[in-house]
Amino acid sequence: MKVRNIGPDAVLVPELGGARVDPRGVVDIPPERAEGYLCQPWQWEAADAEARAVVAEHLDAVARAAADEDAEPVQSWWDHPRIAEVQAAGGTIASRPKPRPANTTANEEG
Repeated sequence: MKVRNIGPDAVLVPELGGARVDPRGVVDIPPERAEGYLCQPWQWEAADAEARAVVAEHLDAVARAAADEDAEPVQSWWDHPRIAEVQAAGGTIASRPKPRPANTTANEEG
């Protein structure tokens, strides 16, 4: 699964033995760690279909929770308090994906 560093500075990636990832750099991460990166849309964005599917599944979970008044709330990654700080400093935020048509699934999106 690939993610892109969209932050202004290089970061160290633990899954790559602490390797440095420069801004705009793309790295492979283990699928089980996808949410740990993609939940930081001020730092990382999905860079392949597999990572975009993880984002789509998250957005679906947020939408389902919002539609079900008995469900536990799920915070969207794009509602994180850090977003306002990054935007105020002129930083980049990964674009919130556009919603899929209701009759498609994350796998059909491609």
